[in-house]
Order: sequence, then C-alpha cells, then structure tokens
Amino acid sequence: MIFLLLATSLAFAGGGDDHDHGPPVATAASASATTADAVSMSAASSTFEAIVRVPRAPAGTATEASLLLADYATSAPVEGATASLTLNGPGASQAEFGAAGAPGAYHGTLTLPAYGDYAGALVVTAPAASDLLAISGLHYDPPSVESGDGMGAGTVALAGAGVLALIGGVAVVCLGLGFLLGRRRGAAAAATLLAIGVGLASRRVSAHGGEDHGEASAAPTAPAGATLALPMDGQFLVGLRTAILSRDVFVDRVPALGRFVARPGEAATLGAPVDGVLVAPPGGFPSPGQAVKAGDTLALLKEVPSTADRASIAQERGSAATRVAQAKSALALAERDASSLDTLGDSISERERLERKNAVEVARVTLREAEGALAALAGGVTVAIRAPVDGRLGAINARPGDQVSAGATLFRVVDTVGLWMEANVPERLALGLVSGASAMVTPSAAPGRSLSAVVLDAGQEADPATGMVTITLAVEAGDLGLRPGMGATAWIGRGATRDALVVPAAAVVDSNGARLAFVKTGPEAFEARDLRLGGRSGGSWEVLGGLAPGERVVVDGTYTLRSMAGR
Repeated sequence: MIFLLLATSLAFAGGGDDHDHGPPVATAASASATTADAVSMSAASSTFEAIVRVPRAPAGTATEASLLLADYATSAPVEGATASLTLNGPGASQAEFGAAGAPGAYHGTLTLPAYGDYAGALVVTAPAASDLLAISGLHYDPPSVESGDGMGAGTVALAGAGVLALIGGVAVVCLGLGFLLGRRRGAAAAATLLAIGVGLASRRVSAHGGEDHGEASAAPTAPAGATLALPMDGQFLVGLRTAILSRDVFVDRVPALGRFVARPGEAATLGAPVDGVLVAPPGGFPSPGQAVKAGDTLALLKEVPSTADRASIAQERGSAATRVAQAKSALALAERDASSLDTLGDSISERERLERKNAVEVARVTLREAEGALAALAGGVTVAIRAPVDGRLGAINARPGDQVSAGATLFRVVDTVGLWMEANVPERLALGLVSGASAMVTPSAAPGRSLSAVVLDAGQEADPATGMVTITLAVEAGDLGLRPGMGATAWIGRGATRDALVVPAAAVVDSNGARLAFVKTGPEAFEARDLRLGGRSGGSWEVLGGLAPGERVVVDGTYTLRSMAGR
C-alpha cells in the first residue's frame, strides 16, 4: 500500500472559542483529534511517543492506518520497530504495523467494526527498547459528520502563503510497501487486558470549523505559553530534536581564546653552535615527524673557520707537525736502544732492560696522539647535533650540504602527548580566576570534542596594549593528534560549584534581545517560554526561571518554531 505524506500544516492555539463540540480531552498518555479525512490518536510513554492516523470510512471497512513513532527523549524517528495496536469499544479491533519506508513511519490495516468511542494500547518493539502505550479517547464518526478541516478545537490555523512557503518543499512523498508479518501473542494479550481496563468515557475532540478569521498582513506573534502545533511527520522532515532538562552540578565558566603549546622540557629548538656545513650522520638524515630519543644524533656540523681563525689554525697545524716529527724521532731512538739489549748480555741490569722496552711503548702512544691532533686540524672541527628530549621532529630547517651560520635554527623537537594551552582572557573577566580551577577546551580542529583541563597559572599581569590576561592550562589532549600552535577555545571555571537546572545552549533562542526556548508539551505540541538565565558553562546555561526539570526543550529545529511563533 502507498499513502501520501502531505505538506505539513502549522498552527498555534487560540483563545478557546466555543465550537459546539466541548473542550478537548487529553490525558498524560494520549489524546485524539478528528478531521474530515481521518481520526488521529497520540500517545506517549517515557520511551516512545506515537501518532496513529485512521482514515474515516464506513464502519466495518478495512482502512490503511499509519503510525508515526519517535523517541520520547530526543524526538528522533524510531526505525526498525514493529507495533501492535489493540482497540476495544463498540467492537474489538487489532492492527499490526510494519515499516512504510520513511524513517519513523509505519502502516497497517485496521478495521473498526462500529462507530463510537474506542480505547486500547499500542505495543512497540524497537531494536533498543520495547514499551506499551495506553490509548484512550478515540471517537470514530461516520464520514458524513461535519467535523471541519482544522487541526483541533481552539486552534487558529496559520494557512497563509508565508506558512505554506515555510514547508513548501514537502509536496507529496510516496512511501513504499514494507509490511512485517507475524504477531507477538504475549504483547497482544497484554494490550487487550489493558484495553478492557481503560474505559470508554473520554470525550470527543472536534476539529476547527474553518471560520474566516480575516486577512493578516503578517504572521501573528505567539505570546509566551501559546501552543504551537507541528505534526510529527513535519518534525521528522525538519530534523527537530529535543533534550530532557535535569539538574546538575554547575559552575560559571569564562570564555577564552588561545593556542596549544608544548610543555616546558617537552620541546627543544636546536641551533648551530658554529658556522659550518651540515652533514648527514652515519644513520642517515632524519625526516619531519620522525620519532627521536634523547641523545640521538640528528646531524653533523663540519665547522668552517673564519679568516682570522684560519691563520691560527695554520699555526697550530705547524706546531702539530713538529710534534709528530719529534715523536717519530723519539720512537726510532727508543726502538734502537731496545734492539741492542740482546748484544749487551749480562752487562745491563734487568731494570734498565725493562725501562728501554717501556720507552718504546710511550713513544708509540705519543706519536699516535700527535698524528691525531694533526689530522683534526687538517680536517676541521665536526660537531654532533643531538636530540635533547624524546619527541618528534616538528621542523627541519636545513638539509645536508647547507652552510649555516652560528645560531641558526636547525631542528625543532616536540612532544605532542602532553600539551598546555595559553588562553587570553579579557581583564574584566579575569577577576576570580584561580590556579587549580577546572576548564573545558574545544580544539578548533575538532569542534565537536571537549577536553578536560586545569588552570596552572591564572595570569600574573595584564597586557596594557590589549587588556588581556594570559592564562596557562594543562590539557588532557587524548589521542586527537593535536599539535602545538593549533587554536582552541577554553571555558574556565570561576567561583564555587552549585546545583542548578541546566539547559543546552542550542535550545536558547535570542529573540530581539530576549532569551526563550521551545518546550515540547505533547507529541505534536510546543510552547515558547521566556527564560531567565544565570551563568554559562560552555555548551549550557543555568536556568533561573521559565523551565522545569523533566521538560523537553528543542535543541534542533528551532528555526521552524520561531517562524511559526513570529519570534
């Protein structure tokens, strides 16, 4: 079967005009409404909320009923579920609902045997949870009954061209077949027992009569507390989402912008100690990002002496050559004296024999040292550039063969595991900030992530040129791959913590200087509430008035509700 998801109608409550059908009746569990084409039932529990629409048809005729199913806490469409509807009244009826194609949409065949009042239960089985929703107050009339074409008693339809343009792209959406066979006998039995106990005394909710309310040049503004009606399929279409309010530990937080920096002792800049030419070490020249250990040789720097130094080196080289010649002569003399020991026989003492042999060894060592000093002067001085800390190479500013000057930066070694943040706070907000206070940090490179941080230094002085105080934070960087120099936003705690009602910042709407939020009061009903707010802590506000714990506030889709309310 195929049914049409028609363009969404938007409305907010009027002053409760008498339409000769009595006041609307609704319980905490369910409510119903009648139009010329269908009867709608709404039901909610702590897990789900649902809308069941039954086309108006002659009694005993099978109709294609539809079910819209949402998560109660978030208002997100529930997918992959099955549902069983059991109704009792003038007769008993049951329907099994399977997926209809669109997220949160299901359909099934329902036959109501007679006109009158029905009550019952809806058993929902979803992948993550199952629940039973009570349904009461369904009044099923013959198709000929004049029930109007509005959304409900006391509702003023916003049917102007501006409202139709708001959801104008929703024309006709065809939903494909997807009927899930099979009955859950236990769930159906429980629903039947509940239906017997519910009773049928609920009063009927009649639709608006479609009176002419005159032309308006602009959409009316809904006062605080006025009810806005947005059908559930329209909520799915605009991606509306909600969050349940609760009390929590709260602390005022001061916003600050800054950048990550490496911790002291966890980073080092390596410069050239002398003028020279860079040479690759025996293990090869390193690459950017390469992990290194303290003591690793990153490069060799062969010194290039200046003009004045070259004269001094030439003089030293001459002296070294003289010392080599002298060492060679001494060695030759010592070897000659040692070679004559055999011919002297017993005429020389054992002590003198030993002294002549030792003189040969001493002469050889002296010669090696003299030759080494001469070779060093001939080849120049070579300095090893070593990593002073563990980390990674964050910058390489020279390559093998480059001639560099003394003091030039060659390498930058950083440790990205432990990061600090230097954040700038306006001096008017810096009062009250203390070391040890908690903070939350959001990296610019990962806007959806919040990192825990602690204030190390609350700042010792303000910059007179900018009026900013620099605050230093120790950040738990985690495994995000953050690097020194990256930007971030910090929310720094100030003052004592306290218990407070907290609302997500996404739910707070700025309307011409006033702060308001939209509260979901039923599956298809919303209220605009003026707020009194206290402090802010990152992504949330402290609520001083206008909301209560357990209420659901809209965090996504507020633009649609603002357009409806004219706020």
